[in-house]
Amino acid sequence: MLIVTFGSYAYLIRRMIVGGVRLYPLTWFLWGFVALIVYLSQMLDNAGRGAHASLLTCLFLLLIATMSLVRGYKMTWRQKDTFILVFSLAAVALWFFLDNPIYSVLVLIFIEFTAFVPTFVKGVKDPISESAFFYFLASLKYFSSLFSFDAYTTSSVLYPVFAVICYFSFSVMLFCLRRKLVRTDDSG
Repeated sequence: MLIVTFGSYAYLIRRMIVGGVRLYPLTWFLWGFVALIVYLSQMLDNAGRGAHASLLTCLFLLLIATMSLVRGYKMTWRQKDTFILVFSLAAVALWFFLDNPIYSVLVLIFIEFTAFVPTFVKGVKDPISESAFFYFLASLKYFSSLFSFDAYTTSSVLYPVFAVICYFSFSVMLFCLRRKLVRTDDSG
């Protein structure tokens, strides 16, 4: 799991440095924040080693978010971005008051999904600007983390299952859109 985690983020950081991908900073900052909360929730739920993927993810996401401010997608702040930020932070505030770990993780999944919307839209419009391979590796990372939990509870496995589904489907979508672009370029 650690090899896939380090490898996927090293690959993405390298692609950012050489100019191959342009990431959306707001998404990556919110993801980093959510990953930190998920890690803390998993540790409170005695997840043990299985939670380490969330901690590593948090650190890498915040590094990538910071790099994307300089080398990422040149975003202009829009009203939608303000809505996503305020909505996500409000959901985080709600998370602090929830006493049920399952509800807490569901709120965090909702925040992550909301933060993913700008990246998803950008990926549909410009599939070359995102790394399909990175999202595929991210899905593998979370899939492998499912086999390393010390305690299997709904709240400890819910986020990794969401991440596997989300990242794998996004990588497949990017791959298909790229193939479509190649076919369109070849026929025109």
